[in-house]
Amino acid sequence: MRTSLVLLFALVYTLTRAQLVNGSFENEDGWDLTGWVSTCNNAFFGIGHPDHGNWSTSVPHGETNGPCYASDLVQLVPMIQDGSTWTLDGWLHNMLTGFSDPYIGMGMGIKHEDGWWEYFTSAQMNTGNWTHLTVTNTFTIAPGDTAFVVLSGG
Repeated sequence: MRTSLVLLFALVYTLTRAQLVNGSFENEDGWDLTGWVSTCNNAFFGIGHPDHGNWSTSVPHGETNGPCYASDLVQLVPMIQDGSTWTLDGWLHNMLTGFSDPYIGMGMGIKHEDGWWEYFTSAQMNTGNWTHLTVTNTFTIAPGDTAFVVLSGG
């Protein structure tokens, strides 16, 4: 059986950039994942967008080993308040090494106090070129809830 590996390369910026930790995935020493959680612990460094930094972060598409099936990067953003509107924009690149063109993307949502993760509509693409995506959401946050940003490897 053949499988394809697709990598998500992302550089993330927001209008309120100071509130997102390490949106460029780099520091003065190189690639850096500080502030992000790789849901399958399989993130690795990638080459940055030609005009926006030297590094990006990559995750395999459709991880199916064991209980981990979604290669996502997540960052909780506790300073997002109820009623606020956020715009997330960034550059994504779908590195196709197989024969499929899966959708990758970025979005936002709310991790509810009871553990339920509510995902808002995301921006998605499925090309092999660097693509600039933007998504805007307004948050309705109850006490104990926390907003998050997610980058999905498809």
